[in-house]
Amino acid sequence: MNDFVRPFPEWSDQYLALEAAASAAYNHFAYDDLGLARQATRLLFDRAVAEYAAPHGWLWLQDEVPAGMIACLSARDLKVARLKSALTLERSGLLAADADLRDRMQRAATVMLQPRPGDYYLSRIAVTPAARGTGVGDRLLVHLETEACAAAANRIVLEVAADNAPALRFYERHGFRRADTKAVTDPRSGRSLAYHHLARDLA
Repeated sequence: MNDFVRPFPEWSDQYLALEAAASAAYNHFAYDDLGLARQATRLLFDRAVAEYAAPHGWLWLQDEVPAGMIACLSARDLKVARLKSALTLERSGLLAADADLRDRMQRAATVMLQPRPGDYYLSRIAVTPAARGTGVGDRLLVHLETEACAAAANRIVLEVAADNAPALRFYERHGFRRADTKAVTDPRSGRSLAYHHLARDLA
């Protein structure tokens, strides 16, 4: 069976492992402790408030084995998801585990793409190492475009870590064009985060 499924409980660990791969640049910038990043990710997923949680996230099964994931949503839904996520993390007490975490998250937000009305946002995408080169990435982008058209979006937008050259080539091969590049450095940790912002108009 090759098909998209929601990340049901039986697939949640595989889905979240792929989500972690898709979020690696952000997590390494924001979190001193990646174990805390996993806790926060799981909390937001379980509460169904995150931009990568239901109903925005999908897992691709190839021969009944998880091979990739994608999370995408409208600009309006993204705004709601990020607000709910921020409130959930604040109330959970997880942010108190790292005195500078909230500040680094705010710095990271300054370099992330801010979709405008009519945009459809690719939040997460990842393919398992075993499935790379088998067309899964292409299939995930077809799903993204299908969802964007169903939402009557004008264009698809995303960001990609500036040091991820293979991903940038992949998107450019699929018609995405670079609209902007933003970077930030955290003065306490010395860690930097940079994203290319990409967009593709929908016909």
